[in-house]
Amino acid sequence: MYSLQFMKSMMLACCAVIISYSASANHMTLKKAMSSKLVSVNAVGNGGACGKCIKLELANNTKTELELDVDPALIFVPEDTTYQNLVLLGNETIALTPNSCKEFSLQTFCGKSYAKGPFAGLHYKFWRQGDSGLIKTLTFVKANNISMHLAQCSVWVFTNFKCINTVYSSLDPRMSESLVKFIASLRNNRMPDYFVENELNDRPGQLVLVPDREKVIVTMHWGAEDGYRRMRLSIFRENGELYREIEADQIIDKIGFTVQVSFDPRKDPKGVYFVQLHDDANKVWDQKKIVVGVSECELQLFQNGRGRG
Repeated sequence: MYSLQFMKSMMLACCAVIISYSASANHMTLKKAMSSKLVSVNAVGNGGACGKCIKLELANNTKTELELDVDPALIFVPEDTTYQNLVLLGNETIALTPNSCKEFSLQTFCGKSYAKGPFAGLHYKFWRQGDSGLIKTLTFVKANNISMHLAQCSVWVFTNFKCINTVYSSLDPRMSESLVKFIASLRNNRMPDYFVENELNDRPGQLVLVPDREKVIVTMHWGAEDGYRRMRLSIFRENGELYREIEADQIIDKIGFTVQVSFDPRKDPKGVYFVQLHDDANKVWDQKKIVVGVSECELQLFQNGRGRG
């Protein structure tokens, strides 16, 4: 009796293992399915880089149904490398019936900021997955409905060594700062003193980063009780020369005053500036260093020989 009961228990346990294994074997990541040759992939660009810009034709090489989770930060490279790499947003799930072939258009971003926008019909092949920072950032982007402009700028932080202060959109400064704060925590960086907003272009055959069209933006804030009489904002050149006094719109709320100052490299000479907040008694309450026309971290990378952005 004991032996029969033991045999039944063992058979039930084996069945449970088989069922569990079967479920896990049919549900896996796209990266694992590709590396295991369970699926074959033919990748073609739809034109552009930011949007649903890649079409994957997936062939299920097995006799079972596959449910595939698209890994974040899978990078595909074009047959003509003068065009941009495409980076998958990921965190999508696709299903393939046995021995079937199906097409899926997936959300992508540009992974090579200095290259040309892809045209429709350009063939791609899988290269590799981005690093853990890019994977976590794209997962954050998906979970928090981050705008495509900000998401694109964040990708370049990892693929092209762009500064984290370039992850910015004046249309949503709070979302910008939230994403920058997340990336800064991943990279053990402090929050930047200022931001650089780039103009993007997604037209096939053209550069995605519009040259000389960025804006440098710095925000100064002070409490309602700070200062003596009234506060002033002044901009100084690196040599101490007064560049201009700030006459800017200010936001007044229950916690004080906020002034946003912007620089345009087409009008303001390239170089280092200091934005200074001081009162009528010439007490300096805050000062931020900014660089116009040249990125601080990109300049350091160039000097260290780490390549082009």
